[in-house]
Amino acid sequence: MAKGKKTVFFCQNCGHEESKWLGQCPACKEWNTFVEEKVTVSRGSTSAASEAGKERASKVVTLSSVSVEEDERIRTGIAELDRVLGGGIVQGSLVLVGGDPGIGKSTLLLQVCQRLSDAGKNVLYISGEESLKQIKLRADRMGRFSDSLYLLCETNLDLIRQTIERQKPDVVVIDSIQTMYNEEVDAALGAEEAKRRFGDKIQIMASGDYWVDFVDVHSGKGNALQKLCNRLGITKREEVVAFGDNCNDVSMLLEAGKSYAVTTAREEAKQAARYVLEKPGPDSVLNVLKMILEL
Repeated sequence: MAKGKKTVFFCQNCGHEESKWLGQCPACKEWNTFVEEKVTVSRGSTSAASEAGKERASKVVTLSSVSVEEDERIRTGIAELDRVLGGGIVQGSLVLVGGDPGIGKSTLLLQVCQRLSDAGKNVLYISGEESLKQIKLRADRMGRFSDSLYLLCETNLDLIRQTIERQKPDVVVIDSIQTMYNEEVDAALGAEEAKRRFGDKIQIMASGDYWVDFVDVHSGKGNALQKLCNRLGITKREEVVAFGDNCNDVSMLLEAGKSYAVTTAREEAKQAARYVLEKPGPDSVLNVLKMILEL
């Protein structure tokens, strides 16, 4: 399938989508909040579908000929969870675990990883909310873990897919899905797209190696910078300078007319910034400010 670009307009306040720019958002009633973005779309054709059909013909079978063995389910070792799952995890299935914030979803999933790895399964635990040290501290309170449990802190779906294809684990746990993003969708759409799809009250993102930011979906550095400019009467984005290095700086870097990512910044921040500083250290930031202020 060929992929192309189409232009859509998203409300920065609520994530509402329109095919053309509007002065007022019909969903949240806010003014001048629409931004233009280009998103990737797939364009298929009947001829392409026909060619694909020639290469891979679908096979029809009878219901009675399908064999389902009891050992095709992977038991988690937690009796109540196995009962809810109908006897265990079906191989090749996707299980979505939901619940109120703080109810213990992450702890439950880590317990499942502990039991499965003890049973000899290769388990990959992917976190977009906690750092490796935070996961380790929580795991230490739960007892011993085997060496067949692997950890990955990542939010890029493409990198996660590559890791899964390379490691080939028996079980993959992603905590949590609303922190993931796809590079085919422009960076500016990330937070709003997540809000529209998942509707969460709280957005949790890994903002560094040793801490996690808990941010209300209507808050963030980008919105704060926008409100500050409105309060100070700054109407030109080119008059706004911002420096960032991590995921929680992305919205701010996108909002500023002159945005800089430091050399050691995460890739998400570098992609959002217009410029990347070549040399590390505080002097590089000062040099940029001197250049802008012509000191």
